[in-house]
Amino acid sequence: MNFFSYSFIFFLTFPFIKLQTTDIINGTKNLFEFDYPHITILGALTNNEHIKILNEHTNQLYSISLNHEIYLSSQSFILDSNPLLITMKLCEIGNLSHAKAIIAGRGLDENDLTLTAISYVSDFYHIPVLTIASREDLFSDKAFYNFIVRLVPPYLYEADAWFSMIRKLKYTKVVLIYSQDEEGRMVASRFQMLAEDSDIHIERMEEYESNANFTSLISNLTYEDRLLARVFIIHTRIEDTDELLSVIVRLQHLENFVWIINERSLTSNSTALFDGILGVRLHNSFNEENLLIDATKLLMNTFDKFNNHTSLFWDTKIPAINCLSTESWPYGKDLYRELLNASVINVIKGKIEFNEEGDRVESLYEIINIQQGQLKVVGNYRSNTSTCYTSSMCRQIVSLFMITCLRRVSPETRLCPREGDDKHKRWDGMVGELLNYQADMIIAPLTISPERAEDIEFTKPFKYQGITILVKKTTSSSNLASFLQPFERNLWMMVLLSVHVVAVVLYLLDRFSPFGRFRFSSQQKIERGNGLTIEANTEEDALNLSRALWFTWGILLNSGIGEGTPRSFSARVLGMVWAGFAMIMVASYTANLAAFLVLDRPDASISGINDARLRNPQDNFTYATVKGSSVDMYFKRQVEFSTMYRTMESKNYLTAEDAIQDLIDEHLKAFIWDSPRLEYEAAQDCDLVTAGELFGRSSYGIALRKKDAWINPLSHAILSFHEKGFMEKLDNEWIFSKGAKECPDRSSSPATLRVNNMLGVFLLVAGGIFAGFFLLAIEIAFKRRKEKLEKEMEVSRNALLHWRKKIEKRKQRSIVYESDNQQQQQPTADTDSLNELSSNRIDHHKLSNMTNNTTNLIY
Repeated sequence: MNFFSYSFIFFLTFPFIKLQTTDIINGTKNLFEFDYPHITILGALTNNEHIKILNEHTNQLYSISLNHEIYLSSQSFILDSNPLLITMKLCEIGNLSHAKAIIAGRGLDENDLTLTAISYVSDFYHIPVLTIASREDLFSDKAFYNFIVRLVPPYLYEADAWFSMIRKLKYTKVVLIYSQDEEGRMVASRFQMLAEDSDIHIERMEEYESNANFTSLISNLTYEDRLLARVFIIHTRIEDTDELLSVIVRLQHLENFVWIINERSLTSNSTALFDGILGVRLHNSFNEENLLIDATKLLMNTFDKFNNHTSLFWDTKIPAINCLSTESWPYGKDLYRELLNASVINVIKGKIEFNEEGDRVESLYEIINIQQGQLKVVGNYRSNTSTCYTSSMCRQIVSLFMITCLRRVSPETRLCPREGDDKHKRWDGMVGELLNYQADMIIAPLTISPERAEDIEFTKPFKYQGITILVKKTTSSSNLASFLQPFERNLWMMVLLSVHVVAVVLYLLDRFSPFGRFRFSSQQKIERGNGLTIEANTEEDALNLSRALWFTWGILLNSGIGEGTPRSFSARVLGMVWAGFAMIMVASYTANLAAFLVLDRPDASISGINDARLRNPQDNFTYATVKGSSVDMYFKRQVEFSTMYRTMESKNYLTAEDAIQDLIDEHLKAFIWDSPRLEYEAAQDCDLVTAGELFGRSSYGIALRKKDAWINPLSHAILSFHEKGFMEKLDNEWIFSKGAKECPDRSSSPATLRVNNMLGVFLLVAGGIFAGFFLLAIEIAFKRRKEKLEKEMEVSRNALLHWRKKIEKRKQRSIVYESDNQQQQQPTADTDSLNELSSNRIDHHKLSNMTNNTTNLIY
């Protein structure tokens, strides 16, 4: 729960709460015993000892006051960790005591809520608060805290001490590292303001986040060649102190740098503090006991100025703090302005004066140097005094600081590193060895650069070269669906949809057209030998849906179509249109497939230095050079390459070999370096290629110290080699030919297709074969099922025929038998009987024929 929630609850519940005040200690006298104006100081203090000091000192001030018509007293309570209880105590004691000012000590949990709670009440009722402990920078913001007066300087002003320390050491360039919080930003802003009108230049201001990688942060800043500063000021949070300082020790950056840290980190008892660290610490005379006495003196002197003020100012019937009312004290702003304008000299720790923010102007710091693991005071610094540069004390500070600014990283004492006038760097590597007389000459691919020419001298160039970019050749990755690449997925879907839609439309056109094959197939006539014709009922040649699909797919895939073509004119028109569509689609697919597969040859991934991926950096495209090299300096000097320089800054390599290996391993996309070396690497590895034209043309030379006697003889010899063509011969022999591999020339011949390019097509054929066998199995099973059914039907039909024949035979026998009997009984039967018998036989014959026809019709 934040303080504003406490405050809301407080103002809702205060009228109904009876506060227990057993820890309230009354002051020197009862407030209502005086007939003259009196002052009550309300103390919100840390412990009983501070309350006792306040009571005793108010008595002492009253007894020695020049104006005995104003009486002084105090009422106090001990601060609680609960902000709500603090505000309730303020309200009750303030209402009873008629206090007109508050002195606030340090809270129990040392957080901001203690003073915030007191400030909430003071701002609402316009009661000035004199704080003797809180140093947080946020209380200097008058947008939130309007009535706070601080007798202890905020942490913000340690920036003044740092500034003076650096000036005394005559350093002119610094790097400022600070945490990403309000206090860190305020300190950094103040130091920047102080440095603006001085000869101190802040080369870099680095703000780090709470989850920052300190190893990367410190490494990048200390290894950056363009930073001349050797002084690093660090303002960090207490919780980050151990990790950050441990990184500095681990990177072994103790010898050549000055490290200045903020007061909170310096006094945090961190085990990571190393010898040589510098910092400042507020003098121990600025303790709460001393500042409590100074606060009472300040209030006494301020209230003396209101002696002749209106009687309403001293009216005891209307308390200044009345939490049952919403009206503020009308004289609070006047009292606050008088406190800011006050100036008290006879106090324990110097003069008391305040700025517009209510912060104390004058402060005293101890300059601390870590020596042999201990915090050693090596000097003092008093801020914002007009006599700082002329008093004997200041001269003593300068002398003491200059002698004892030592770093003990070993039993041997070392002076702090110096920059001198900061006009030149200290060279390392080959140039450093040359300048330190460890070598007499440098013969190497050493680029002639303005920076190097300031300290060493070069011969005439023995090799003219430039800067180029080395990349790994790239090929389009082939996958199983490479043959589908010419068309996008949406286009493939439209083609497949078109095949089936056209097939359905063809079927419908041929079905319903009066000239379609369906109509003709049902009316085909078959001529008989006697000239008569009969109509056939077969539809084998009709264009059904299956044949329509076969037709559309055959046209699209350019395969032969033997049957099932459209018969009607309307369907044939659509068929011609579909053939034209298929021709265009097939031609487009073939052309694009050639572009994707046949002409897909390895090449450089970028076009050169003006490639958009270099000028507009992308996360998935990394490029770098060698840190601190002439190429790195070239990008640093060129304004047009400033974006590229900032991009490469954190990615640069220590050696070219590491960069080239990472390029081969595809951890790096492009390596920018001297053209001779990169051309040599490209000749040794067919997978590497230089991209674009040369830029940043320069040359190699032999390096010697200034005014060396060998400069001219060596230059003449080099010019002679150039005239004879000897240097060109060396280029061809050692750079372009030595160990060069015979790489195939891909510029004039198309790339050969490989199995992986067409693997998808082979898999498609394999899928077709599998599908064919699968469908074959289904057809065989279907055929066997059909044959089984037909066989059963045949058996049933044969049985029926056999049964029918038996029935007919029985009928015939019965008729013959009856006829014979009749002949025997009536041998002289008349003609009518015979005619009747003949008629019955004819009828039976007709009935037999009808039965046969019916049977044939069924089967």
